Amino acid sequence: VEPLIAAMVALLQRLRDTERLRLVSWVTLYNEPDSMYLHDSPLARAVFPADKFPNRPPFPDYVRLNRHFLGLLKQHGLYPGIRLTVADTVWGHPMRMERLKLCCSAFAEDDVDYSYHNYNPEDPAFYEGNPNFAYPGMAEETQLFRKILGPDRPLLLWEFNAAAKGFGAFFPGIGPHGT
Repeated sequence: VEPLIAAMVALLQRLRDTERLRLVSWVTLYNEPDSMYLHDSPLARAVFPADKFPNRPPFPDYVRLNRHFLGLLKQHGLYPGIRLTVADTVWGHPMRMERLKLCCSAFAEDDVDYSYHNYNPEDPAFYEGNPNFAYPGMAEETQLFRKILGPDRPLLLWEFNAAAKGFGAFFPGIGPHGT
């Protein structure tokens, strides 16, 4: 993975220095790493059974690689103009909360930003019988995230859809309540 990180830093440097493109503000090493870099908890074991997700690297590897990436961004003068974003979590609200807390603890000494994805319909009945995906609604979830992060830490929502009820719609987010 380290060679890919170095290549990403080289690309960002080229975009800035050679192409004079300075519109990249945030970068994440992995899209939705919660299903790639597993952590051990009762919730994680329920959502990601070991037999369906064998041989996944552990969460400390995710932390190590992101710290390496942040170090290279700093070394090449890309930081703070380009901010590293961690967590980038997508699974149900309970997992998003768990991963955000994990990342806040793991990256407490690092100047990073946080992101998440939300594909949850604002329909409490949709989650009945599945406590691993229970969802309080976007407004309450955001308030809970803010309690963890504090008022000033950037929190990015960069993938979202409130209409498709998961992955069942051909065009997620397009519909009477889509965004």
